[in-house]
Amino acid sequence: MVAVEEPIQVLHVDDAPDFNELIRNILQNEKEQLAIETATTVEEGLAILADRPPDCIISDYDLPGRGGIEFLEAVREQYPDLPFILYTGRGSEKVASEAISAGVTGYLRKETGTEQFHLLATRIENLVAKYRLERTAERREERLKLFFDESPLGAIQWDEEFKFKRLNERAEEILGYEEAEIRGEPWEVIVDDDDHSRVEDAVSDLLEADGGRHVINRNVRKDGEVRTVEWHNRAVTNEDGEVRSIFSKFQDITDRENRKRELEEHETIIDALTDAVYVIDENGRFTYVNDEFVELTGYDRETIVGNTPSLIKTDDAVERAERALGRLLSSGGPETITFEVTLQPRDGEPIICEDHMGVLPYDGDNFEGSVGTLRDITEEKERKRQLQEERDRFRSVFNDAFDAMVIIDDDRRYIDVNEQATELFGLTREELIGKSIDTSAPGSSKFKEAWQEIQTSKRDRGTARISRPDGTERLVEYAASADIVPGQHLVILRDVTDHRRRERRFQALVEESSDVISVVDDSGRFQYQSPSLERILGYDPDEVIGDTVWEYIHPADRDAVREAFEAWVEDSEQVPKGIEYRAQHADGYWRWMEAYGSRQIETPTVGGYVINSRDVTERKERQQQLKILDRVLRHNLRNDMNVIRGAAETIRSDADSKIARSAQQIIEISDRLIKAAEKERRIAGLLEESPDPEEISLKPILQSVVTNVRAEHPRATLSVQCPEGVSVQATRRLQRAIKELVTNAIVHDKSESPEAAVSVVQRGESIRVEIADHGPAIPEMERDILLGNEERTPLYHGSGFGLWLVQVVVSRSGGSISFEQNEPTGNVVALELPS
Repeated sequence: MVAVEEPIQVLHVDDAPDFNELIRNILQNEKEQLAIETATTVEEGLAILADRPPDCIISDYDLPGRGGIEFLEAVREQYPDLPFILYTGRGSEKVASEAISAGVTGYLRKETGTEQFHLLATRIENLVAKYRLERTAERREERLKLFFDESPLGAIQWDEEFKFKRLNERAEEILGYEEAEIRGEPWEVIVDDDDHSRVEDAVSDLLEADGGRHVINRNVRKDGEVRTVEWHNRAVTNEDGEVRSIFSKFQDITDRENRKRELEEHETIIDALTDAVYVIDENGRFTYVNDEFVELTGYDRETIVGNTPSLIKTDDAVERAERALGRLLSSGGPETITFEVTLQPRDGEPIICEDHMGVLPYDGDNFEGSVGTLRDITEEKERKRQLQEERDRFRSVFNDAFDAMVIIDDDRRYIDVNEQATELFGLTREELIGKSIDTSAPGSSKFKEAWQEIQTSKRDRGTARISRPDGTERLVEYAASADIVPGQHLVILRDVTDHRRRERRFQALVEESSDVISVVDDSGRFQYQSPSLERILGYDPDEVIGDTVWEYIHPADRDAVREAFEAWVEDSEQVPKGIEYRAQHADGYWRWMEAYGSRQIETPTVGGYVINSRDVTERKERQQQLKILDRVLRHNLRNDMNVIRGAAETIRSDADSKIARSAQQIIEISDRLIKAAEKERRIAGLLEESPDPEEISLKPILQSVVTNVRAEHPRATLSVQCPEGVSVQATRRLQRAIKELVTNAIVHDKSESPEAAVSVVQRGESIRVEIADHGPAIPEMERDILLGNEERTPLYHGSGFGLWLVQVVVSRSGGSISFEQNEPTGNVVALELPS
C-alpha cells in the first residue's frame, strides 16, 4: 500500500494513561504524519468522535464500563467503514470472533518488544490509505450518478472501445433508445452517414485522450428522424494515461440551428441594408438593432437591447411613434407606415430621421412587436431648409431692396418687378409685367448690347439712361445675372441721378475749399490731396500721392500725430478732433495746422481716412502774443498793486482817521484788482484747455465746493442734496464754476448768517444743478454775463470775470443757465447739463 503523506488523525482509547502516552510517543516517532489523541473511557472516545472524527481508531478490549466491542459497535452505527483496530492484551479466538462480527478493521495483540509498534504504525497507515481511496471512489461514484440522473442534458458513458455502456433518461428521450437495447452498440448506430468521417476523427482523438471534446453533428434517432446534436466529451484515463472510459453530455439543438440559419438569412438581408434596423418586442423594448443603428445613435448594442425607445427619443417623439403603431394595429390600418421622428444620439446634435415601421407577424390578438428602419434625413432636411431660406431671403431682398430689381425672361420681358422698380420706371406692376425692357430706353441700343453681353458672359455691369412716362430721364447703374433660374434673368438697377449730381457738387466744393482735404490709407499714405494744398503749403497735389503724412510733419509733433492716427485706425471711435501740428511748407518754413478726421473706408468713392486740415498759423501766433501779454500784465499788475497796497497800509497806520479811511479804500480796491487778475488767469487757462467734455460725478465735487466755501466763510450755512451715482458731461472747470456761483451767493448776502443750498435733480437726459440763496436780486448786467448776452467791450466796467468764467464753462459743456426767484426772497441759479 502506498504511504499516506498527509497527516493522519488517530484516536487511541485505553484505560491506562501511562500506556496512552507511551503509544503516542512511539507511534509519532515511527510515522511523523501520525497525530495521536487519547481517551481513557468509551464515553470520552465517543465525545471526541462526535466533535472531530479521526482517520483511525485504536481501542483496548478491556475498558471500564462499556468494553472495546461495545465501543466498536457504537462507532459502526455512524461510521461503517472507519478503520478500527482492536489492540488488546487478551488474545483469544473468542475475542477475535466477536471483533470480526462487530466489523473490526484490524486486530492486534499487545506484546513485548518495539517491533509491534512499527507493525501497528504501518497497519494504521495502510488502512487509512485504503479508507481514503474508497471514500474518493464513493464520492466519484456519487458525482457520476448525479451527472447521469440529475443532468438536464443527455448523458452517456462509453467503454474503452467507444461502445454504449450507460445512458440517462434524457439521453433515451433524445435518441429514442432505451439503455438495455443500445448497451454494447458502437457509436456509428446513432450518427448520420454524412457525418461519419468527421465524428470518426473526434472518436479517434478521444480514444487517444487528445481532443474531440466538442462536436456538433447530425444524429439518427431509433425512429429514423435526423436531429442536430451538440456534444461535450471527456476521456477518463488511468495512471498510465490509458483511456478507461469516456463520458458525453449532449443536447438537441435542431430548433436552435434552424433558427440560427433563419437568423443568418435575415442578417444577410439586413446587412445589405444601409439604413438602421430595429426590432421592438410587445413590451416596447429593443430586442435587435443592426450596426447602422448602433452607429446612428452612438450607444453600444448592449445598452440599446433591453432598453426602451425613450433612450434615444424625447417624450413627444415616443408619443408620435406610439400613435403610428396604433394606426398599424387598428382594423383596416396600413401594413406599414412612414413618419418623421427626431432622435437624440448619445453625443452631438439631434438627428432627424424617416421611420418606416411595420408589425411583426402574429396570430390572433397576441401582438409580438414591431420592426422598422430609420433613415437619417438631417442633411436632406437641412438642404431643403437652406433652399427654402434662400428662396425666402431672395424674396425678402427682392421685395425690400433699396434698389430696383426686375426678373426678365429670354425675350427680355418683365415677369416680376419689386416696388422700387415701379417707382423708378414710373409705371405700376401691372403695366410693367409683360413689357420688354427695351421700351424703357426707346431709340437706345444700350439694353440690347447689355443683353448680348449677358448671354456671352452670364454677367454684365454698366450705366444707362431710362425714359419715364412723364418725360424725365434717370441715370441708372445696373448689374445683371443670367439664369438665376433657367430662363429667368435678374437685373438690379440703382438710380444714381442725384448721386452723380452731388458728386459733381462735392468735387467742386473740395476743389474750391480753403482747407486741405486729404485721403490717406491705413498706413498714412496719401491717396488724394485737394488743390488747396498748393495754395496753403506750396506742393503740387499729384506729386505727394504715395508719400506718408509723417514726412511733412515737424519732428517734435510727429510721434503724437502718428499715435493719434494709429489709435483711430485701431478704434473707429477714436476720431481725431482739433489735433494741432506743424507742417513744412514747400519753401522750408513751418505752418501750424489743425486737423479733423472722418473715417470713410466703407464709402466706395472714397475708401480711406479723410483728414480736413486748416491753416491756424495766425491764430497760434495771436495766442502766443496773448500769453506773453497776459503773463507780463499779470506779473506787473500784481507787483505794482502789492506795492500800492503796502504803501496804503503804512499810510493807514500813521495817518489821522480821514486819511486812514482813504488808505483803507485804496487797500480794498487793490485786493479787488488782484482777485480780478487771478480770475483773468483762470479764464486764460480755461481758454487754453481742450473744450471736450468728460464724465464727472457730481456728489464728490459738490461736497468739496461746500467744504471750501464754508472754510472761507465760517458764518455761512451751506447744504447739498445730490443722489448717489449722478454724473454729467462737462469740462474739468465745472467744480470751479459752481464754487464761483456759491461764493457769489454768500458774499452778496449781507445778513449775519448768509445761506446757500445746492440741489441736484435728474430730468430725462439732462441734470439740473440749482444754487439757491436769500440775498438781493442778481443785477441785470450780471445776469447778461451768465446768459452770454453781455459783450465785453472797452466800455464795460462790471466786475463779472468770475461769472463770465461760469458762462464759458457751462457753454463748453453743452449746457444752459437760467434764473428764478427764490421764495420768499433770493435767487435760484439753475445749470442744465447733459447726463
